[in-house]
Amino acid sequence: MKFEYVGKQLVEWTWKTKETAKILTWMELPDDYEKGSCKYMLEWDQYVQIHKAYSREEDEEVEWLPDSLVTFINDWKLAIITPDMIKAKVGDEFWNKLKSYQKEGVLFTLARIAGAFIGDEMGVGKTLQGICVMKYYGGTSLVISTSTGGRNWKEEWIRFTDSPLDSVLLVLHKTDFDKYDAQKHKVLVISYALTRICGEELMKIPFETIVIDESHRVMNEKAAQTKVIHGICDRTPHKVLLSGTPINATQELWSQMRCIYPALYPLFFDASNTEPNFAWRYCKPVKKYIGRGRTIWETKGAKNTTELHQLIKEFVMIRRLSEDVNPELPILHRKRVGIVLPEETLAEFKREMKSIDDKKETKDGEAKGDFNKLWMATSEAKLPLMLEYIRDYITSEEFKVTPTLFFGFHYIVLDSLRDLLDHYKQQYIRIDGQTPSKDRGLLCTKFQTSDTINAAILNIVAAGESVNFTRGKKMIFLEYHPNPNWLLQCEKRIHRPGQKSEVYIEYLHTKGTFDDRMWNILQYKIRNASLVIDGRVRPMHALYCTLPPPDTGKRMDAGE
Repeated sequence: MKFEYVGKQLVEWTWKTKETAKILTWMELPDDYEKGSCKYMLEWDQYVQIHKAYSREEDEEVEWLPDSLVTFINDWKLAIITPDMIKAKVGDEFWNKLKSYQKEGVLFTLARIAGAFIGDEMGVGKTLQGICVMKYYGGTSLVISTSTGGRNWKEEWIRFTDSPLDSVLLVLHKTDFDKYDAQKHKVLVISYALTRICGEELMKIPFETIVIDESHRVMNEKAAQTKVIHGICDRTPHKVLLSGTPINATQELWSQMRCIYPALYPLFFDASNTEPNFAWRYCKPVKKYIGRGRTIWETKGAKNTTELHQLIKEFVMIRRLSEDVNPELPILHRKRVGIVLPEETLAEFKREMKSIDDKKETKDGEAKGDFNKLWMATSEAKLPLMLEYIRDYITSEEFKVTPTLFFGFHYIVLDSLRDLLDHYKQQYIRIDGQTPSKDRGLLCTKFQTSDTINAAILNIVAAGESVNFTRGKKMIFLEYHPNPNWLLQCEKRIHRPGQKSEVYIEYLHTKGTFDDRMWNILQYKIRNASLVIDGRVRPMHALYCTLPPPDTGKRMDAGE
């Protein structure tokens, strides 16, 4: 027997056929009830009455709503906020700068006094919504952003609010806190890395509002950075989370929800499941043997996705998709380009992939190491053929008129691409993990404004957020990344407002290698994440085409 919250004060009650007699003793069902369905929709008050009367019965097969969730819904109240109230605080001129869906996002957030999660897709305009909330509440605001995005926040605040330059303190070093002036600085902007280091200093400042940009970085509940951010949120009245890719896996949602509503699920995981906790309700905890008599719990997978989606949709998050609010956005074409490796190399990969399966019950770190090893080995194996494909492209007439972004992860791949571009005397920019954050925006601007630079060598993680490459028309991924959010973030660097041309995205894929497993991992994660966030499956569709081996036939295309 199970109860699941489905939104709008309704609870779905389901049971097994053999439990029907018990149900009928608990409640007199109406005449229009279909006896064979083993399902009934309860009003919230009906559920509360049944829970109060029968929850003390010892029956392990009855799955009640968690007590903390019931208390949260019982205590839920919305503030009454109108556009006129907002304009009185932020001014007519500022309010009129917002598009209608941005105004909707601000109203949603302000109605939830503790705050909200604005989960609009990338390029929809979340920054301006966050600024409006900060301006409405006044006082001193804190913005936690990526190292690249910090300067953008400062520029946007000054531009949209007509505030003086010194109204924003951009913290680049711990010593910058010595410059903080409560009277002068209305906004303090800091990176995630410095937030962890400067937690003590941040705790001393009475912020009115905190905006957590790219909040999917607050995904690990055990990380020191997350604990510092949770501590600041507990001391701040109003919280705004911003992310176009909120989760990579269901378990990553808890630490973000915890920023706004710590009482909703006080615990992420309780092994005994005697206290309300997020993991047992929405994940599939599994005890895993790691050798030498030791076990650990893994909280992966997803369940009760309908309830979780309705919960965040009604109480926590507002989300608009890019195609809904930007219908004029050019079409995105995505395909996987298949690279055929020699049979001997493929046979070796099959042996290596079998070895990782055999080691799943060994040390946890060893299995993870094998994953990274196969990821790296796949990239190295397909590198010569990838470079051959890129060589043909950069020496073509198409490349001369097609600004292109090349994304990779491992340095051996990025360095090899650099050497190839140098050999053919092609101009390019490069952004990777070793590029200082202060230079990344400048390199982006250089690419955007140039008439001669048609190539950008970019690391998937370092250049996947807070930059704009709308001059680009094509994007080629030399490698996958196991986190689909990074890939989607990268795609939105060119497929966003400001893009005038159709966008072409290619993933270089080697069938029979670890690329196959990576693609399946990406699809599985995207499926679970989209069920929770969007309430439906939004797969990552891609046409598949195979490159012929050297000196053979034509390229073959097949929809997939």
